[in-house]
Amino acid sequence: MAQQPQATPVETAAELADESAKAGPRRILQSLEANPQQPAVGIALEAESEWLWRKFLPLPTEMVVTRQGRRMFPVVSVNVTGLRPEAMYTVYLDMILVNNHRWKYVRGDWVVGGKADPPHPTIYKHPDSPHYGSHWMKSPVVFNKVKVTNKQGEGGHLVLNSLHKYEARVHIVPEQGQRVQPLQCIWRSFPDTRFIAVTAYQNEAVTQLKIQHNPYARAFIEANKKTVGTHVPEVSFNGMSVASRR
Repeated sequence: MAQQPQATPVETAAELADESAKAGPRRILQSLEANPQQPAVGIALEAESEWLWRKFLPLPTEMVVTRQGRRMFPVVSVNVTGLRPEAMYTVYLDMILVNNHRWKYVRGDWVVGGKADPPHPTIYKHPDSPHYGSHWMKSPVVFNKVKVTNKQGEGGHLVLNSLHKYEARVHIVPEQGQRVQPLQCIWRSFPDTRFIAVTAYQNEAVTQLKIQHNPYARAFIEANKKTVGTHVPEVSFNGMSVASRR
């Protein structure tokens, strides 16, 4: 079932944008969650690569987290409509816990392994931000540069707990001090993007599906079919590790 975008009350929009400028993305995330949510009027956020995420969903998919940070595949991308073309907005991405469980991989299946650890309230600012509404609406908003990590204090990365299940959430926040009023702060989460954070892939089916659909991984494997030898070192592409053997 499609989830409706959510909006904070109109009177708080300028305050939240001001907090973002003063205290950074973490503060605005806390403020958004503290305010009651209302359906957004005239604004739509739709997953652009929904078909690809749904291929992984039954497994479920896994995302490798490292201390240095690792890019994600599939990539979170959304289509935005209904913004004021002449207004300025900042777009954020964060990951929210799906449930209060810690997970473990046992005999080829993910099962509950205990209670979840406290989450890390980190949020990623899209590098095009801030920009006009017309910019965000002309093509999909793609978060292909975001990295996930299990180390706190890595600036700009999303900090996740390994063996916890997450889903992506996108926020659109108007910049403060604009003459175009009223403007809403909206957010939407995307259940199809659910994944389990891991330090190494557990399910071989996830690895094979990522190789099948990741163009960088396919190009690497094809190139190394011509390589003489018995082992090709592991290389990372967009959040996945690929090793090719002859």
